[in-house]
Amino acid sequence: MAQIGGSWECGVETPVGPRRFVAEITSSGERFEALVKGNFGELQITDGKLDGDVMTWSMTIKTPLSMKLDCTATVNGDQLNGSVSAGVFGKYPLTGTRI
Repeated sequence: MAQIGGSWECGVETPVGPRRFVAEITSSGERFEALVKGNFGELQITDGKLDGDVMTWSMTIKTPLSMKLDCTATVNGDQLNGSVSAGVFGKYPLTGTRI
C-alpha cells in the first residue's frame, strides 16, 4: 500500500486555466482525509480511499461555480498522476508531487 501521508502540491489542467492546490493528507490504512487549499478556496476531504497505490476521493468546489469533482490518482513514490472528473464538463489530468 502506498504511503500518502504528508503535503502534496497538485495541479489540474482545465479549460479555464490551471488549478493549483496543496493537499495536507492524513492517512489511516485504506482511508484518508485531507485539507485542500488552492485557487478555488479551502476544502475538507473526508471520503478518501486507498486501494494499493490508487487513491479515490471527491470534493465539492464553490468557484468558479459549485460542482462535485470525482478524483482518482495513482501514487508512485513521491509522484501522483490521475484525473478529475467534472461531470458533464469532462475529465482533466491531475498531477502531484510530495513536498
